[in-house]
Amino acid sequence: MAPNPPTIVSLKQSFLITQTRLLSQPLAPTNAWRNHNNSNREQEDNAAGLPEKAVDDALFKLNHRLQQHARRVYAPQATRHVAEQIDQLYWNAAEAATTGAHAGDGEDDDDEDREVVEGLSVGADLGTMRLFFPRPNSFPMNVPAVLYPTDRYT
Repeated sequence: MAPNPPTIVSLKQSFLITQTRLLSQPLAPTNAWRNHNNSNREQEDNAAGLPEKAVDDALFKLNHRLQQHARRVYAPQATRHVAEQIDQLYWNAAEAATTGAHAGDGEDDDDEDREVVEGLSVGADLGTMRLFFPRPNSFPMNVPAVLYPTDRYT
């Protein structure tokens, strides 16, 4: 007997578990940072590097807190709940897309004034976001994309 295919909830939950596992990985400085820190320590200027023991102690405490945070925030029950919420949002969006074929079904509407709303058909790919979040063909360009770029970081 073939195993049952995975459900949407189980697929979303496994994706969330994978992403939270990536977020929960221990942090470590790069080799370039360590080399730069060591070279600063060897020089006799005002920009002395941090002692290796201080860096390792701080990283140990930080990684311990990160591990505690991951256990508390990314519990399996919370991940399952988020996956169920995502699934419910997909179902609600699909249901909204299938209700009604025309936006204005009044008898006094002219055929040319009627706005056609696309619905789902049998075999529609529910993985495409275009079904759930329809976008206009063009977006207004009122504001330049790069307006005061340094202000974003202050």
